[in-house]
Amino acid sequence: MNFVMAGAFTLLGPCDEPLPPYSEPELILEGAMRTQYICAWASGNRMVAYLDVTNVYDETLDDTVRLEGTIAFRSVRMPDIKRTFAIGPDEISSGTGYNPITRRLTLDPGETLVFSVSWDLSYDDTGVDRRSELFTFYDDPLCNDRERCIAVREEFIISGEVVVFGQRAPVKATMVFPLCYYSAALAPPFFDCTAEQTEPRALLRPIQRL
Repeated sequence: MNFVMAGAFTLLGPCDEPLPPYSEPELILEGAMRTQYICAWASGNRMVAYLDVTNVYDETLDDTVRLEGTIAFRSVRMPDIKRTFAIGPDEISSGTGYNPITRRLTLDPGETLVFSVSWDLSYDDTGVDRRSELFTFYDDPLCNDRERCIAVREEFIISGEVVVFGQRAPVKATMVFPLCYYSAALAPPFFDCTAEQTEPRALLRPIQRL
């Protein structure tokens, strides 16, 4: 791996003694997961997961990269319900340091490369829609008589990993995301019932059957 930094070459000290050989740090990239639930007419009814890869080293990183990995959604209560997505250059949603032609990545200190995928909860890795098994629905108290229900809270483990620099271990991150799934994203004129949230409002109180 190439680091863009001053003093990367062998230098002599004030007494013409060679400095200790340079050794690369163990931790240069750090991963973090973020997840968002979106239920809106214009953008669908889905979970969006983001894998943030941040340069935590104090110098710029600059090298050709592989960018191969996965992001997976798994139900905590029913772990056989799982959806896995491959990620690579096409899943980069934020960050300007990657050149797809040369496959070269340049990350300044503190800069983050973001991969993202979305799942509408239809069709798991087996190709089956399991929503009717997983969710128990009640009338949405904020959308009475408007043909939308809200589900009892379910939790999902969101995990991601990606190989960036081929000679280093994958960057990994995991989180648990609580989801109160809506049965539908309503069409106009019901925009007052759409929701875009990172923590569903139904978590604030127990859901009672109406």
